Amino acid sequence: MNFFKNNKKGDDEMKKIILVGLVSLLSTVTMAFDVVSGCEESDYVDGDIKSSIVTQGLSYTPKCLRIVVGSEVTIAASGHHPLAPLVSDENNPIEESSESVTVTFDEVGVFGYKCVNHEAAGMVGAIMVVAE
Repeated sequence: MNFFKNNKKGDDEMKKIILVGLVSLLSTVTMAFDVVSGCEESDYVDGDIKSSIVTQGLSYTPKCLRIVVGSEVTIAASGHHPLAPLVSDENNPIEESSESVTVTFDEVGVFGYKCVNHEAAGMVGAIMVVAE
């Protein structure tokens, strides 16, 4: 049974309901996508204009770092803990390296990174870059 048959007002109401549902679904997907390397919003620690991420055992410290655009972060890496971006993304300024690197973050976003040798053990992290 079609309650909206030949009813312009009913068609408009149905379109609104569908649109609200789609917006709600997209919001949920976006929120889930923002969790990078297991870092929830409350997990991020505030960094300075120059920050460092070190390796401790099979983890990075801090794992989840929040900085402002233009900040530099030195990320520890070595032959035992080679660094790489979490996913291949041309916007991620973190590059593969077997030596410590200093990266300047010029764009807002969340950038994941990993230890190539120990990703399966959970050696991953994320840097959230926010506007000033």
